[in-house]
Amino acid sequence: MRIRADTARFAESFVKIGTIPGDGGAWLLPRIVGWSKACKMALTGDAVSAQEALACGLVS
Repeated sequence: MRIRADTARFAESFVKIGTIPGDGGAWLLPRIVGWSKACKMALTGDAVSAQEALACGLVS
């Protein structure tokens, strides 16, 4: 179970500081949200809102 606040924002922010993904994000994220959404998050570093996270299955 993954819980979020209504004001939460989620991002794969490693790309914005020029490092590689860590903590299992590169392996886990595509399995949770799907390949396309995971690629968008990982390659752009853009944050998703709590509502978007709920819609794509990142939180429950």
